[in-house]
Amino acid sequence: MKLYYVAAVGLVAAAACNDRSSASAAEKSPPAAGPTDADAMLTTRVRKALQDDSSLSMDGKSAKVTVHSGAVTLRGTVKDPEEKAAVELRVLSIPGVASVDNQLSTKNP
Repeated sequence: MKLYYVAAVGLVAAAACNDRSSASAAEKSPPAAGPTDADAMLTTRVRKALQDDSSLSMDGKSAKVTVHSGAVTLRGTVKDPEEKAAVELRVLSIPGVASVDNQLSTKNP
């Protein structure tokens, strides 16, 4: 009976050591990647370009812009399909933009 007890205690101790080593590995791993400085700067440039474009309506100028690794996502509502396309083309003309995911919806079809 003592042999089983000693074996069980040994297994519990070994499991505890493994849990601690896993925690240590987790503590050493780098934090999850967030927005980079380059993405933040590109976001600012895209928003400014839209704001400064006199051909866009207020809706087009205020499209929500997010950037991840140069990929721009556009969200919000614009007045019509022509403005949706114009916003996308304007964003594509900005240096540093790798791609555009145009999720803009239109008020008028």
